[in-house]
Amino acid sequence: MPTRKGIVLSLERMRGIDVDEKNMMCTAEAGVTLGELLAEAAKHNLFFPPHPGDEGAQVGGLVACNAGGSRAVKYGVMRNYVKGLELVLADGSVLSLGGKLLKNNTGYDLMDLFIGSEGTLGIITKAILKLYPKPGSSATLIIPFGSEREAIEAVSVILHNDIAPLALEYAASAWFC
Repeated sequence: MPTRKGIVLSLERMRGIDVDEKNMMCTAEAGVTLGELLAEAAKHNLFFPPHPGDEGAQVGGLVACNAGGSRAVKYGVMRNYVKGLELVLADGSVLSLGGKLLKNNTGYDLMDLFIGSEGTLGIITKAILKLYPKPGSSATLIIPFGSEREAIEAVSVILHNDIAPLALEYAASAWFC
């Protein structure tokens, strides 16, 4: 929130979302929440990997801060999934970047400048996002460790043995009653 002479801009009414099942992509307006995106993708048996932990977070914000979350270990961050952007620049002009191409190696990647820029270069109004086939099954493991050091060493062992967990989280014993 701005502290002095700032602007709060809500895009929560920009809720359009369109899933392109054939190309495994979706076009989502900036106000679509992560929860809505996940639900819409699931209707098409598709999956959107980035998950910063708050399903109320909006697509525009997720892109603007290059969100990652606990799944980033396996799947990466938002930058890895953004294929196109629509933005409004400071002068009011609308800029469209990227698209549904899976590979584009021509020149500079202007879109990459806007991802993670926190809205300082333009306001994200729409994003084209890559989706993946929904994973078949999963399991949750809670593993107690005697110390933080043991937990850190276990992560190294896991990642060096071709085990690709969806998420890894550490919770100190003080967090539990």
